[in-house]
Amino acid sequence: MPPVDVLHQPRAMGQIQRALRSSRLAHAFVFHGPEGVGRELAARQLAAALLCPDARWVEVPAQRREHVEAPHELRACGACQDCRLCDADTHPDLHVVHRFLNRFHDEDRVRKLKASQLSVDVVRQFIIAETGRKPARGRAKVFIIRDADRLSASAENALLKTLEEPPDDTFMILIAPSPQDLLATTRSRSALIAFDALPKAFVQRQLSMRHRDKPPATLAWAAAFSAGSLGRALELLEDGVYEVNEAFVRGWIGAPADPSILDPDLWIKTAGALGSHCKKRDEELSDSEGQRMGLKQLIALSAACFADALRMGSGADALRVRSGAGAILNEQARPALQACADRWDRGAVCATLDRLHRAESHLDMNANTQLVVEALLYDVFAALRGEAMVAG
Repeated sequence: MPPVDVLHQPRAMGQIQRALRSSRLAHAFVFHGPEGVGRELAARQLAAALLCPDARWVEVPAQRREHVEAPHELRACGACQDCRLCDADTHPDLHVVHRFLNRFHDEDRVRKLKASQLSVDVVRQFIIAETGRKPARGRAKVFIIRDADRLSASAENALLKTLEEPPDDTFMILIAPSPQDLLATTRSRSALIAFDALPKAFVQRQLSMRHRDKPPATLAWAAAFSAGSLGRALELLEDGVYEVNEAFVRGWIGAPADPSILDPDLWIKTAGALGSHCKKRDEELSDSEGQRMGLKQLIALSAACFADALRMGSGADALRVRSGAGAILNEQARPALQACADRWDRGAVCATLDRLHRAESHLDMNANTQLVVEALLYDVFAALRGEAMVAG
């Protein structure tokens, strides 16, 4: 079958096609941008074009011109043996490298290690050793390195020689959120391809096709809150985050008169439930790591609620709507949030947003989660009551 098209990435796909047309194709690429916007799909499409013996330049259909930024593109045929092997993820010259490959390492010592990083042992066996072999099917070898931002320092340094002097038949595609997640030496040896956030309307259409049972308001919220990441939007729906957000928005709307949202036990319990979903996707996460991720999600939901109220109270929301830039995230709670915007002191809302940001920073520094939550809620309660926050 032909490769699935990458949509709404004209800049990235245009760069890739120009690279393929050049006489000196880079041997290393860094595909960077938000998760769930097509980075790995584009990497697999590029790999298929490099491995297919019948790949050819074809005219881009008119309906796809906005997605490609080029009149012609190199496409794998989609029908040959190489394409079928790529499609089945069994091509001997297509190597998808990730941190969990430690479970298949030759050494028992490495198989027992926690796969929190993409280790040097994995890089040496599954990348460096493989680059020294000839392609099994004679054309090229392509390495797609997922979560390249999780490369350990020793693993990334071990890759540098291969990146600097790659075999003619070897191509590497590193996938990371940002080039800054990689060493400067890695960046300097790679072609950087930036992937953008997807349009909200596109994300919402995709959600409606995959979750026909969800109300339109739920899908609209997930599309808006995902910041242009289809993968993130799907996770929000699958984890029931919309329902958690509804409960927290109601709680903040009722505060400080009703202080139930300020109960640390509620935050810890809810964070644990959200963290359990994170652990299902990454079984290497510990309970405490999952809980931290859940708490960061609750902080983000709360920050969105206060940011909506701030925009409405300052009139910025009306300007955004008139300019076509979009509305608030919690559109379903607009009337109640407008009442909060009229009631809450604007300076207190700004101070609360700053305090939420500092709490997230404390979680990133592995501070005690219980203390972080208790201190945060104490300060937010004080701000909403017009009292001074405790410094910290």
